[in-house]
Amino acid sequence: MIESAYPVVSHDGSVIQMMRWSNSGNKPKLHWAHATGFNAKTYTPLLRELLPHFDVHTWDMRGHGESRSAGNPKTFRGWSTYYQDLIAVLDQASEPMLLAGHSIGATTSLAAAAQRPHKVKGLVLVEPVLLDPKQGFALRLANWFGFADRIAMAAAAARRRASFPTHQDAFENYRSKKAFGTWSDEWLQAYVEHGFVPSHNNEVELACPPSWESLTFQHTEPNAARWIRDPGCPIHILAASRGSTFPATAHAHIQKHLPKAHIEVIADATHFLPMEHTGLVVQRICDLAKK
Repeated sequence: MIESAYPVVSHDGSVIQMMRWSNSGNKPKLHWAHATGFNAKTYTPLLRELLPHFDVHTWDMRGHGESRSAGNPKTFRGWSTYYQDLIAVLDQASEPMLLAGHSIGATTSLAAAAQRPHKVKGLVLVEPVLLDPKQGFALRLANWFGFADRIAMAAAAARRRASFPTHQDAFENYRSKKAFGTWSDEWLQAYVEHGFVPSHNNEVELACPPSWESLTFQHTEPNAARWIRDPGCPIHILAASRGSTFPATAHAHIQKHLPKAHIEVIADATHFLPMEHTGLVVQRICDLAKK
């Protein structure tokens, strides 16, 4: 499905690997940004449905997938590093584009759009990490007192099993996990197939090392309001009704900064909303492109 791959050199010289999924210059240009611990190809079931409508581009965030060699803890400055990486992508793009993404990918898309509004035509943010003030304060305390690595998501990521004998073993392991209970076999197969790469001992290992995933969670953005600026383009936010990273308690706070953004809460959805409601996400991106 991927027509070509190309690198983007970021602000600090790190190389971010990009993929173009279709070679169609007469369709709207769209960039999709993945969530922590995944990579672009995890979303193959979603991207496949977007291809008839868009010239689709994706990245693998530094430390993830094809960009895993760019994951250097010594040069990592929290999520602002990812923001700067996507700004570099926009700066080197030949024309403005639509931005869409999931979780940190949505947050990063919003942050980059705030800095480069003239390069962005619209935003679809699926389960962005936009916390309410109380949650943000708890995160800041964790960082101030040096126990960010004990945050539930960070601790769980650090304990994640890093390798399996085969892709099939990984699939069977994840298929039995409650966390992946809402994923179809197609989605889980895409994650396992592309989320694990050959290791030196003839096994397969995570393309995003658990240590890097944990580090990213440790630096979860505590206060999005400090950098949010209305980019002046259409914005549609999809939030889950259960376990959301954009809880209802944060909606009013974010709406003050993005008064024209439309927030839609999806009943029966979890943070894995793109996997659970793929058709809906595709439709919302298509709808936004028409505005």
